[in-house]
Amino acid sequence: MSVVLYLDQARLQPVLDDAWHRVAMISFTGGTLTTLCGETDDIEYKPAALRPGALKTCWECDTAYRRSHNIASPPGGRHT
Repeated sequence: MSVVLYLDQARLQPVLDDAWHRVAMISFTGGTLTTLCGETDDIEYKPAALRPGALKTCWECDTAYRRSHNIASPPGGRHT
């Protein structure tokens, strides 16, 4: 018997190059993750308690997420 983990992509917090990204796709067979901004890299698992305190936001991922969910960009924000 094996353990099944059900993941909600919207709740995952992938960190790549010291920035928080949004998930576009996860390849469990290849162990890779692709972000909404198009970055693909190998997955490394760590406890949430080890996550750095302050992370930058990937504005390309944020913009893509907002557009796909019809969420307006904040006034004066970095979104285009």
